[in-house]
Amino acid sequence: MLQALSKKTVLISFLILMSIMFVIVMFHVNPSIDGGDGSGVLRLQLSFDKEAGIEIINGWSVSGIEYFKQWMIADYVYALTYSVFLASLVLFIALKK
Repeated sequence: MLQALSKKTVLISFLILMSIMFVIVMFHVNPSIDGGDGSGVLRLQLSFDKEAGIEIINGWSVSGIEYFKQWMIADYVYALTYSVFLASLVLFIALKK
């Protein structure tokens, strides 16, 4: 498993997939949710206080909340591709030495 993740083709493939997911999430999904530049979704993900999270969500429209529910899977796919890319990068560098 580790040998497979450390291959250059896996590294490049997940870099490309991660880049595509970044563009989709940051420039399409997030702005559509908060009706602005998408920073509201990032603030929600980085808020560790329940009251702050509720305040951020209350600032969104009803359609924005529904859009968030529909596209929440995109955040999970982005996180997964990012994780595999970083693991692949670390293994590629570590096993190369």
